[in-house]
Amino acid sequence: MPYFLRRIVTHNPFTFVLCKKVKEEVAAKAESKASFFNELNNYFEYSDFSSHSEVLRPFFAEKELTKGEHEVIIAAYIHHYLYDQDYVVIIDEEGPRKFLQKNFPELFANAIGTVGFIGQCCISYNILTKDEALGLLDAIENSKFRVSDDILKKVRKEIVTGERGCPA
Repeated sequence: MPYFLRRIVTHNPFTFVLCKKVKEEVAAKAESKASFFNELNNYFEYSDFSSHSEVLRPFFAEKELTKGEHEVIIAAYIHHYLYDQDYVVIIDEEGPRKFLQKNFPELFANAIGTVGFIGQCCISYNILTKDEALGLLDAIENSKFRVSDDILKKVRKEIVTGERGCPA
């Protein structure tokens, strides 16, 4: 999996913005892979939107706050309105996704989950082959990562049909 992550992170048109809480979550899960993340450090833009995101705290459960979903929404808001940049918001938790859809539909238009992003890495960006993307979805399905069978089925179908140019 780190090989695929390296290919995605280092793909030229992307700049990955990691908010403080998301960075902490990734670092905690990746302690055994510290050298891997140190190697990719220059490909990330680190942003501390924690003070700005305080305004959203009352709307989120403690679990969502510890994962930094509110910081991700603020980062999307800033990139949308202040920087006027093309962006994708990768957000998986159902509560924050619904909040984003209801309160910031203009940001929700650019929201996608991790599984959908893997599909896009194959279909839209040609970073992953069909077999690689499908293999990642299999690994996700067999992991502790929570994703509905419907979403996995939908993204698998998109990858298999290769409607948007997924490489062989």
